[in-house]
Amino acid sequence: LKVSSTFAPPRVLEKAVRGGSLELRPPGRGPPLAPVQSAPAAPTEGGEAQPQCLKPGDGLFFLEIKTSAEGDKFLYSSEGAQVLELCDEIIDTGLLSISVVPQVESSIVPQLFKTMVHKKTLPCPDANNTWIKSRRKELQKALQQAIPCLAEYLQRFGEHEPLLKMKPEEFVAAKVEAEIGLEEAKQCIQEHMAKEKAVLAAIPDSQIVGLFEVNCLEIKKTLAGKHRKTIELLLDMLVAKFRDNCQGICDSFTGMNGAMRKLPKDIEGITELRDYMATLPNEVTKLAPEIKRCLDTFHTLEDFGIR
Repeated sequence: LKVSSTFAPPRVLEKAVRGGSLELRPPGRGPPLAPVQSAPAAPTEGGEAQPQCLKPGDGLFFLEIKTSAEGDKFLYSSEGAQVLELCDEIIDTGLLSISVVPQVESSIVPQLFKTMVHKKTLPCPDANNTWIKSRRKELQKALQQAIPCLAEYLQRFGEHEPLLKMKPEEFVAAKVEAEIGLEEAKQCIQEHMAKEKAVLAAIPDSQIVGLFEVNCLEIKKTLAGKHRKTIELLLDMLVAKFRDNCQGICDSFTGMNGAMRKLPKDIEGITELRDYMATLPNEVTKLAPEIKRCLDTFHTLEDFGIR
């Protein structure tokens, strides 16, 4: 869990406060925090335009959507509830830092403080201070209101779980076993191309969810990559079929050519050659459908950019 790198405007040069893996913008800098937003629109095709207040780069905390170890579910890179503990750590770290600020007098006129054994520091509130406890409680309340939005937004990716679980290799292997024809393979490729475009258009690169900026770029690439891998495997299947069919046709014509080039030794050989030549038109006619399939496959591959 970390803060978006674009949260602080570029013109601010102060160093950000860090605590653990959380980074907070220096206080009093940049625009005030927007109120907690409800979960944005579902990442589906033809989604609505984002409001101006929900543009990428305005989130306080940064999360990323990833897949589970089994690769069948969506989850966040960190639990949203961790932000409560991290903010507590930041407050405690800040209180500890200001509690050791020395008095300026001892630095200006050290002669007056030679007899002092202990270093004098500026008075500051501690964690039990009423004002500190009140502000901590308000911060935790605001963060707790933002956390449910994360779960709601993650549920919107449920429609993509079948795609996440799909294995392109097994899908194409089933098509090969079924011995699908050229038209079915072409239609399947076109469908996956359309679905790939739909996924890329439906899922944003980054989405503001309450106080969180959720990075969806990698998961979008993963889901779109499933369709792209399926397309590539289907095209490889067509290329392999095309080569095998072409090789079979070439072997048939090579056999015909070899038989006709064979020199007859006697009258019987000449008769056999003449009878064989009479059968060639029928043999070539039998190859016509296979030749047409090869030509159709060639044009289809050429349409998909395969040379």
